[in-house]
Amino acid sequence: MTSKHEGLEFTIGESYIVRRSHSPIEVTLKYESGPGSHSEMGGQTAWFWGVPGVFHALASPRTGQPVPAPPLPTLDEAHSQSLGYWCALQYLFLYRLGWSDPGKGLTRWYDIGKPTDDPTLALVAEVWDRDGHLDRYLAWLLQRQPRFLDENPHNGATEAGNPERLDPAWSAWLRATTASLERSKQPYFSLTGGTDNLHLTGHAGEGGKRDPHSRLSILDPKENRALFVTDTLDAWYWDLRSRTLDLPLSSRSWRIDVFVRPVGFLGNYRLSRSTSLLFSGRHRYHSMGN
Repeated sequence: MTSKHEGLEFTIGESYIVRRSHSPIEVTLKYESGPGSHSEMGGQTAWFWGVPGVFHALASPRTGQPVPAPPLPTLDEAHSQSLGYWCALQYLFLYRLGWSDPGKGLTRWYDIGKPTDDPTLALVAEVWDRDGHLDRYLAWLLQRQPRFLDENPHNGATEAGNPERLDPAWSAWLRATTASLERSKQPYFSLTGGTDNLHLTGHAGEGGKRDPHSRLSILDPKENRALFVTDTLDAWYWDLRSRTLDLPLSSRSWRIDVFVRPVGFLGNYRLSRSTSLLFSGRHRYHSMGN
C-alpha cells in the first residue's frame, strides 16, 4: 500500500514502512564534489545516493526510512532517480545476499514463490516488486548474464561471452516480459538493443580504498561473535572478507556485526564455506545466487 502524508509518500507493507525518496540531479552533482562522498554513499553519488537508506530501512524496518521512489518519465529528475533506484536494488543483491549471479538468484527465488522470510528479500518484495519493476531488472539480467563480486572490484561486472541457455520456461518468460515491458517504458532502462543504459555493470560498488583503520574484533569467542567497524562504504566488503581469514578456525561460522560509521549498521554477516563470499541472512538464500 502507498500512502501520502504532508507531501511525503510512504510504502507500507507487512514487514516495512519506508519513505520514498527523490534526489534531483543538481543535489547529487553538488554533493559529488564534496570530500568523502564516495565513502559515505558506497560509490559515485549519482548512482549510490539511495544505498544508505536501504540499510537504514533494514535496521529499522517500520520507521519510515528513505528508499528510492520509482523514476517517472514525466519528472526532470528521471535520470538521477533511475540511477539511484536500480543501483540500490543491485547493491542489496551483491552486498547483503552475497549474490555473484543475481539473475540466477532471482529466477530461483521466483521459482519457489518469492518467499519473504529473509529481511533483504522482504524489502525487495515490498518495494521493487510491489512497484511493478522487479521483472524489468530480472529480464535485463537474463539478457546480459553479468557476474559480480570479482575479488578485483575495480573491474566491475563480467559478462558471459557465451551466454548460458535458459530453461525453456524462463526463455518464454523473458520473451513475453520483454515485449510487455517495452510497451510501458521505464526511463533510461531499455530492454532492447543489449545495452546497459544505466551502466549498472560498471558501478557495482567496492571501488574505493580500504580504510587503514578498520578493525575486526572478537566479541565472544565461545559464541563465535565478532564486530567489524570501518569508515568507508565503498571498500568494506573485500576488506572484511580478507580479515575473516585471520579469525580462529572453528566448526561453526563466525557471525560478524558490520558497522560503517557514516551509515550505521549494515547487518550480521557470515562467510560461506561453499562460496567463500560474505552474506547476511540464511545460507539457503545466499546459495541461490551463486
